[in-house]
Amino acid sequence: IDPNLMNAYVTGATPVLFPGGIRGAYIANLDASGNVVANPFEVGGTGGDTFGNAIAVDGAGNIYVAGATAATGLIDTGACPNCGFQSTLGNSAGQHFDGFLISVAPSVFTDPAHSVNYVTYMGGSGDEQAYALSVLSPAAVYVTGSTTSPNFPISHGPGFTGQQKAFLVKVDTTRVTGPSSRVWAIFVGGSGADTGNGIAVDASGNAYLVGTTNSGSNTFLPYSTSQSGLGFNASKSASTIDGFLDKIDPTGTNSLFVTYFTNGQPNAISVGGTAAYVTGTVLSPGNLGNVTASAYQPTYGGG
Repeated sequence: IDPNLMNAYVTGATPVLFPGGIRGAYIANLDASGNVVANPFEVGGTGGDTFGNAIAVDGAGNIYVAGATAATGLIDTGACPNCGFQSTLGNSAGQHFDGFLISVAPSVFTDPAHSVNYVTYMGGSGDEQAYALSVLSPAAVYVTGSTTSPNFPISHGPGFTGQQKAFLVKVDTTRVTGPSSRVWAIFVGGSGADTGNGIAVDASGNAYLVGTTNSGSNTFLPYSTSQSGLGFNASKSASTIDGFLDKIDPTGTNSLFVTYFTNGQPNAISVGGTAAYVTGTVLSPGNLGNVTASAYQPTYGGG
């Protein structure tokens, strides 16, 4: 929602927006009554599909979309020359998906050729999906998702292990060109398969990442055993798929709080004050761990 105009912005993917039947992402603009204000802005390239998975708006009305693309030419050198910290697809078009982030000005629906603020690929030789983003300011945009690429462009921290890693990238979209727009990027997870599904950021720049993992808690990083932030459910085995919440400091170096949700798949998170609110689904028949005893429905209903 644009806080100034009270317009709603929606992203996704629509068939056959581009020549050759390639699917493209879109940004649609709806007014407070649900009417389409202008023709959608199209995001895509050639040789592969593009999907918009997450969208956010900053206080100035700039619109941010994160998603996945297997297309080359996503970065329009006419609208945003030399944009981003990664200007090319990490693999051959149509073969693998990369994550992407694009920022556009509110004028994008009337003047698309001059309204792209920033755009970048984020990926390596495997597959990436960017599932969620959070915008603290144009200089602090956070993107999370999953990657199977050992050469995903992280800046520091433990390297790739296991089958799949969650990633968390902080981007400064005011640094339009070159690698400096990647403030930092890290892997999150352990020796199994991990996915980042949701992200929120507090006013101090701490990032709250939720997702799923089948990694054991003894291999889950970033986490320093010298930290005192283990959560209410501090351990899990590698034999189960569970949810996690990882609070990461503003430098992307240490976890300040880690907890697991038995049988849970957290999909989204919101932060207010000292509280974090997490929602998602139960992964399998059985009880979600750590349910409040006096809850309206404390046990799994079976349906």
